[in-house]
Amino acid sequence: SKSSSDTVATSPMHMSGKFEARIIGSAVAGISELALFHPVDTIAKRLMSTETQLVILNSPAQTAMNLNSAIFRNAAGESVGRKAVSLFPGIGFG
Repeated sequence: SKSSSDTVATSPMHMSGKFEARIIGSAVAGISELALFHPVDTIAKRLMSTETQLVILNSPAQTAMNLNSAIFRNAAGESVGRKAVSLFPGIGFG
């Protein structure tokens, strides 16, 4: 026969594990959205809204300069850190 210590019951501790998992999962999803998907979306929108020709077939250097200007706009000539921050325009520090 089984003793009472062998049975697994749903305890408040077990339920808090599910709650914590949901909170952690939500936090990871939110951070992923901000850190990864927001900059990618910003780059896509900036490339779509650019009216100048970006790719110059004979000149890879000019193509790189055009892409740099289109993606980073006013931060094109800035440091890597400032370029990264420029991809978060609506957050308040970009």
